[in-house]
This record gives sequence, C-alpha cells and structure tokens, in this order.
Amino acid sequence: MSTAIHIENLSVTLKGKEVIKNINFALEEGHFLGIVGPNGGGKTTLIKTILGLISPSAGTVRIFGQTPELLLGKKVIFGYLPQHLNIDPNFPASAIDIVLMGRYKKAGIFRWPGKKDREKA
Repeated sequence: MSTAIHIENLSVTLKGKEVIKNINFALEEGHFLGIVGPNGGGKTTLIKTILGLISPSAGTVRIFGQTPELLLGKKVIFGYLPQHLNIDPNFPASAIDIVLMGRYKKAGIFRWPGKKDREKA
C-alpha cells in the first residue's frame, strides 16, 4: 500500500497565531482517520491545509507524493463538506432527492431522473 497523506513538521499560523504546531503523521491508502478535539483546536485548519486551501507556515503536506497545490483542479478522491452554523430547517429536499443528485452526472444535467435512477437511489 502507498501513503495517501504524509505530513511532516507541519505548523500553520493564522492572523499571527500559531494554530497548528509541529504535526507529523502518515495515513496509508485504504485507511480512515478520525480527527477529534475541542472547538478551536485546529481540526478544520488541518483539513484545509491538507486540501491546499491554507498554506502551512512550516513543514510539508504530501498527498500521494504531491503537494496539495499540484492536485487542485485535478480529479482526486477527497471530499470536503464545510460546517455551517446556519441551517435552513425548511430545506425543500427529501433524502431521496439528495441521493438522486448523485445520478445527475450519468443522467445528464437537463434530464430528470427516471425509474431506473430512483431504483438505484
């Protein structure tokens, strides 16, 4: 197996404050990692740095051997869903509607999902 994420001596400073200091770890391909900690502990900053959305102040991040900046705009297998405090409880979509959104690429953007799409969802 290859190393999916390799972080070495990573530090991140935001607005003059060191948020992450000297983190080291490697995540092998096919494994999962859970990140837990208190609010303001740097979890989101770490994820954003891995994705290349924030630049580290020191250290390196490698994803399958490449820096995150080299992967931006390329087909990758990472997803990121940011957290938001404001949620609309009246969001007009059911669970099946959300799942069917994953079928749009196959069905085409101007087509409604058909019976087969609904069965798969």
